[in-house]
Amino acid sequence: MKKYLIIFSVAFLALTACEDQNNKVQEDMDKLMTQNDSIEKVHSTFERKHQEMTGEYEDLSQKLQNMEVKDSTVLENLASKEVMLKKHEALMSSHKEMISAHKDLKSDFEGMSDAEKQAQISEMKKQHQTIMSEHEKMRSEHEQMMKDFEEMSKTLSDTTQKKS
Repeated sequence: MKKYLIIFSVAFLALTACEDQNNKVQEDMDKLMTQNDSIEKVHSTFERKHQEMTGEYEDLSQKLQNMEVKDSTVLENLASKEVMLKKHEALMSSHKEMISAHKDLKSDFEGMSDAEKQAQISEMKKQHQTIMSEHEKMRSEHEQMMKDFEEMSKTLSDTTQKKS
């Protein structure tokens, strides 16, 4: 009888430990999905800002095409902004794919083994860090780009007024 009690106790402890581990994994996943939703909202903001920056770039580019520009630094500066906008576009595209993959993961999560779940959670955490870091860098570059666009617009406006 004592043997059965010990076996039952060990089995109960093992079952309880597994249940605790499953609960922790599920809590981690729930937190990451909440974070993913937040990242998605920030990402949408960046997409809108990117469209605004692209519009500014196109406006300046159009103005420069209609003018005879003697200062080549303006053209070089505008070209560097085009490169940056394309880089941002590629980053945002990869972010969108990661965010979507994270959403899809939620539906597949229950069918995974514990090891697969842990691996997915670990990878998701890394990807969230990457996205947030890249968002911060883009935010800084957007601010600088806006300042540069304003300066270029002012320079073009001053040049146009002097010719008049």
